[in-house]
Amino acid sequence: GLEVSAGVNRFLWDMRYPGAQKLSEVEGRYKPKELNGILAPPGIYKVRLTAGMETLEESFELLSDPRSSATQDALNEQFELLVKIRDRLSEVHDAAERSRRIRGQIEPWEQRAEGRPEAGAVSKAAASLKDTLSGVERDLVAMKPPPGSLRGEVARLNGQLVTLAGVVASADWAPPKQSYEVFSELSERVNDRLQTLQETIDTEVTAFVKLIDDSGTPA
Repeated sequence: GLEVSAGVNRFLWDMRYPGAQKLSEVEGRYKPKELNGILAPPGIYKVRLTAGMETLEESFELLSDPRSSATQDALNEQFELLVKIRDRLSEVHDAAERSRRIRGQIEPWEQRAEGRPEAGAVSKAAASLKDTLSGVERDLVAMKPPPGSLRGEVARLNGQLVTLAGVVASADWAPPKQSYEVFSELSERVNDRLQTLQETIDTEVTAFVKLIDDSGTPA
């Protein structure tokens, strides 16, 4: 958006669509895998400015790089696949954030149950739930290794999607067949992890909440 102030205001568009939802860095020293804005393909666009009750609109054209031999159809195909990759990556990061939020709420309930008759049952259920959530999250995004571990970051689904986007956007061309095949495979794996997360929320999280309610653990 345009942040206005007194006098002349200027907005510079970098000719990119928004990137994927970003992942918060809460799991350690690894920089979260991100996908920055997607370059808009050549074509006719509109700029709209609204001030009070008045709206002004103007058309403009983005031209192809004269050094490129890519056709308009090829650039459109490239753009469409990049948008699909971006949206998948946003889903991956959103799922990871959901998992983190749930895990962050479990330990306080364990602490409140300490010293109460139900503490053992709450601790056992919490350990199982956190293990399941961590497993799903570990498949989705890179997590901090255990202390003393010599293992570095393993390519997770978010990193693989970012890598694929880099390959697709590396030159002005229609994405090769292999790019679609890789995207299809990654999408199936993402769907599997998203389904597992939802099933965990519907079963284990629901059961844990019921255990807390039935035990009378204070809020």
